[in-house]
Amino acid sequence: MERRVSTTSIDGLEFGFLPKEPPLTRLPPHFELFDEFVGKLPLLLKDPQLVKITVDDLPMMTVSDLPADQSARAFLVYGLITNALVHSVEERPIIIPAQLSQPFCLLADSFGMKPILSYYLYTLLNWELKNKSKGIVHENIKVINPFSGTPDEDWFVATHVTTEHAAIPAIHGLLGARQALKAGSDAQITAHLQKAVEALPKMAQTIERMTEGTKRKVFVKHIRPYFMSYERVIYEGVEQFGGKPQSFNGTTAAQSSILPLFDAALGVEHKPTPMTVHINTMKQYMPRHHRNHINRAKSSRRPLREHINNSGSEELKQLYDMCILGLHEFRDSHMKIVMHYLGEDATSGEGTGGTKPFITWLEQLKRETLQALLLPHNREEYGLQ
Repeated sequence: MERRVSTTSIDGLEFGFLPKEPPLTRLPPHFELFDEFVGKLPLLLKDPQLVKITVDDLPMMTVSDLPADQSARAFLVYGLITNALVHSVEERPIIIPAQLSQPFCLLADSFGMKPILSYYLYTLLNWELKNKSKGIVHENIKVINPFSGTPDEDWFVATHVTTEHAAIPAIHGLLGARQALKAGSDAQITAHLQKAVEALPKMAQTIERMTEGTKRKVFVKHIRPYFMSYERVIYEGVEQFGGKPQSFNGTTAAQSSILPLFDAALGVEHKPTPMTVHINTMKQYMPRHHRNHINRAKSSRRPLREHINNSGSEELKQLYDMCILGLHEFRDSHMKIVMHYLGEDATSGEGTGGTKPFITWLEQLKRETLQALLLPHNREEYGLQ
């Protein structure tokens, strides 16, 4: 069975930013108490005191010798438990006990990430297929360890996973075009850009399905509270923090690597604003190998956009512009989803993960995406000089 879209290896991203194999659903038996904890999160979260008592009963574990797939699972499990604790207790200051904080920070360091539940952990490492023969489609995905235990949360995660999956051909197309540029083949650049042109609208269509199965009220009341940022939280026994309170951004789709990679590959530039500062900060919440792909795409000595703009090929320029318009469409679809779920917060308050006032900035990112258009008639259509 062909589980995902896959072609030849492209820059180590054969499966885009999804893991190469479905995430583990359990740790080895000696971590049983931890798997049991995250397995009953919806029940525990109904009683904050019970969360704290259960955390206190957890033992100190060694995580440094776990193989890669088990390390990823452990990182998710510690992130879920830590978020459950931080967003349940009322005492201040919030102290994450050493049996959580020390292994969690060790795992975070090994992934090159911050010690908080990130988009990568909650979304990309927290899904499973209901039926392995049916592949990655909305209706066939459920959350391994949810906060709410609702079908709405399954659909929420499924939408992100299927969007990441839909992005794979676009990733292959754009990075393939960059490889073709190095080889000096405009014919191959054309073929690869065509793949991206076909994939980008499907990404927009996929993310817009969020509203089919995730009700706004359920998201706001039962899911979003566990995505919020940490403010002055103490990680007990973690030497690098020296007992000082730490603050980190919460779980947000701004931590997805898709858009930064597309911007880098297409040469889309954004003016410095608090939003671009925030976007760059969010890269610290991506795993190291994701950041490396983005940085590699951005540091090209022969930018794809420059080559196409200097070429005499109208076909290449039109394909490039269609990629830009597809990227703009995806950003527009994402913004509609944000507006739907966050309502007034979307225009005046703080976004999930700590972005504010993010709608104004998302609009700017959309406008700046269009500024990358090359052909005069395309620019004129969108009122660009």
